[in-house]
Amino acid sequence: MRFFFQVLIPLALCTSIESKNVHDEKELAFQPMQLTDGSIFNAYVRPDVSTFYENTNNIRKQRKVKEVKPRYLSQVGKYCNLTPYDDEIVVDNSMKATVKAFECARLTINPGERVCFSRGKCKKTFSVMPGKSNYEYDCNESYAEIKDLDDEEIGCRGLPNMSRIMGPNILKTYFTLKKSVDFAGRYRRMTGIDYLSRYPRSKPIHNMWRADFFGQQHTVETKENHFVSLPTESELEIVAAEGTETRLSETYLPPLQGHRSPESTMTMTLSVLSCAPRVFEVENFLSDVEVDYIMKVGQEVITDNAKTENFDGTDVESKINREHSPIIDTVYRRAADLLRIDEALLRNRHEHEYPDLGSKRSIAEGLDIVHHNVGDGDMKASHEFDFPDTMDEYQPTRFVTLAIYLNEDMEGGETSFPTWINAESSDDLRITPKKGKVVFFYSLLPDGNMDGLAQHASLPVTEGEKWVIYLRVWDPIFER
Repeated sequence: MRFFFQVLIPLALCTSIESKNVHDEKELAFQPMQLTDGSIFNAYVRPDVSTFYENTNNIRKQRKVKEVKPRYLSQVGKYCNLTPYDDEIVVDNSMKATVKAFECARLTINPGERVCFSRGKCKKTFSVMPGKSNYEYDCNESYAEIKDLDDEEIGCRGLPNMSRIMGPNILKTYFTLKKSVDFAGRYRRMTGIDYLSRYPRSKPIHNMWRADFFGQQHTVETKENHFVSLPTESELEIVAAEGTETRLSETYLPPLQGHRSPESTMTMTLSVLSCAPRVFEVENFLSDVEVDYIMKVGQEVITDNAKTENFDGTDVESKINREHSPIIDTVYRRAADLLRIDEALLRNRHEHEYPDLGSKRSIAEGLDIVHHNVGDGDMKASHEFDFPDTMDEYQPTRFVTLAIYLNEDMEGGETSFPTWINAESSDDLRITPKKGKVVFFYSLLPDGNMDGLAQHASLPVTEGEKWVIYLRVWDPIFER
């Protein structure tokens, strides 16, 4: 059974009491694609870059706006293995990844690189093309062209042999992935971009803020106002991880009002920094008191984890769970309001809460606190999404990522989006950290495709240090 579900959130279930400039995604340019089975898929068509400058005063100049090619050339690569054997992905004679049978692997690649599917020797070789991310190896189409087949390649001498050797379910997996690969080709011909999700995938079930033009603003008013003084240790007790006792109501008031700002509500203003990918910033998302508290907790977590190693010798992740304290819980609730997602989805839930979602687990990861010293960071951009298993009916992946800055007294350390679409510069979009500010971006497009432009980097710190926390929210459910 396929998964089709949409979360509809009554405003009363959100902490936010008002939201302005919210636009329905139905207004976007979706282009209908008729598929071979007669069904219709509404593909998202990215607007022309000229529309990103909607506020320009010179209409004639606006019409001459043209997209500038980015200087950064690396791009996401999706390599799908439609054979019943695990293969290696070799880039310019160097093994980079293993792609399992009937699965896809993600790599960051550069135009001109030679990539091959290898099993001791190259089975199929590609030359990476600019703007093309999808590559696949299907031995059932190309086995007649391959010389010197070894014994195991008999499974690639036609689908009947594959079924006989691997079992009947193998054909279902093969055709599931094959259908997705064929769909991706049609999608690219219509939209000009690659389809990176596995078709069929539902549209995101959560709200997505519009990013129609640079400087566009949205506002959200929330009851989760700032902490202006630090509660006592006894007041900072662990919050319930789940349950109706944490559920909001129309008369809900956040706890510890005596330590919060006197205003009953807090206004958050979202400003569009990039339209493709969709990138936003919000000043003063955290108060100084909240920043200082999270820094203290984060330093303790990092210190504790530095003393602990996993069984394989790697460091334990530095995560702060939502139920750690009322202040951390407030960060999640405020983030839920910012994203216009029910806060109940950002925690573990009881059986009666969203019974059709398919999981009671929070769709949000723990707060990931990161500390960079001089030299830490990376010029190489990466993506937040990954490719789920072919037969996973939910196709879960990261939906939106929030980067919340805890300090600003450093050189370097900017958040970079090197392939953003604009008409002014081939340089990357760089966002300078500022204490208490949040920057967030979506990894999915409105039609459910993964956004290949949503690659980002945390640039190296050249002086001082950088503290940042990341909050990652999944769609439709969280699986890791």
